[in-house]
Amino acid sequence: MGLGEEEPSQLLANPRNFRRHGGAQRSALRGSLDTVGWIQAILVNKRTGYVIDGHARIEEALTKHEKTIPVLYVDLSPEEERLALATLDPIGEMATRDQEALSELIADLHVDDVGLQALLDQLSTGLPKDEDKGTPESPGDEVVCPSCGTTFSIGLRVKPNSHSPRGDEFPGGN
Repeated sequence: MGLGEEEPSQLLANPRNFRRHGGAQRSALRGSLDTVGWIQAILVNKRTGYVIDGHARIEEALTKHEKTIPVLYVDLSPEEERLALATLDPIGEMATRDQEALSELIADLHVDDVGLQALLDQLSTGLPKDEDKGTPESPGDEVVCPSCGTTFSIGLRVKPNSHSPRGDEFPGGN
């Protein structure tokens, strides 16, 4: 394992990634990155070059034209990479929630970001419903950079880097 920094455009989307990130999640993520910054590195398999965790964070970094982002490199066989990709998030989803403890934790938290505050509001009333998750942003959707006002189309491709074993490209680029 090793921690480093990479240009987001040089990271490779995992072609087996099964996660889709809805508008409400992307808004909360954007707000979190703007409010507290990068507190979790992108997880990348150094053998294959593929992202295991952090696809949406990379897309957010691309829309903001961030020069580098934190990356944690792991050394996994292709089979181990598939297992990690398939189980990393689902294992976290297995945790139960102590709503009373969560309510105490967030009782007096208020943020300026609308998306992040919406998440805090949902958390204070319990789990978000499926209909609150929104639909994934997909090719053809557009997002507007809150800093510069530039409109970006989701689904554009970033050129693959020299580490790409198959020449795959990362979706959602600039």
